[in-house]
Amino acid sequence: MLRESSSSDQQDSLEYCDCYFGHYGLFATLSLRTAVLESQIYDLEDFIASFEFSGKDHSDDISLSDFFNSLTYDDKDYFTVEETRFLLKFCYPCDPLTAEQLEADRKALSRQARQGKHMLKSHAKILFKAWKFWKLRYNDKYEEWTQKFSDADQADVRRRRTQNGVNGGNDANRHVEDEGYRSGPDSDSEDEYWM
Repeated sequence: MLRESSSSDQQDSLEYCDCYFGHYGLFATLSLRTAVLESQIYDLEDFIASFEFSGKDHSDDISLSDFFNSLTYDDKDYFTVEETRFLLKFCYPCDPLTAEQLEADRKALSRQARQGKHMLKSHAKILFKAWKFWKLRYNDKYEEWTQKFSDADQADVRRRRTQNGVNGGNDANRHVEDEGYRSGPDSDSEDEYWM
């Protein structure tokens, strides 16, 4: 059984969680990530880093606490600050899952919450709550939330390009020189490629 007090067990648990259940973490925090981007106050990576080290209920960073409390997004009160802090560590794609995959994950998370063999029990409990959130919201909200996030992310990229003096969002000013390298069936000599 993994120990909560062991930093190596914590790291092993995080890696296991990310590999097998990270998609629940991303989906659970997707609307928060969008709200942060839309606010134009924090860079998303800076926000996640600040959130990580802000202390219990952000007691070590009052400005972050004020910012976080001012945000509005779907299901804001579903997860605690500590649960959100953990779930923000993951950004594994949250593609659709079959009913069988969801059931297998439910069983695995339930088992880990009891046994703590591959992940810390505390991590399993948070991910189990994120699994429930997925069941509750995924079918109704996934497309809407991913579109909102994509729009906010693209707007953020455009805003940063403008702030940094880069014109246009389509790399129109970028010069790419053709160095004459070719491969595959479209090359000048297919025989060279297949030899």
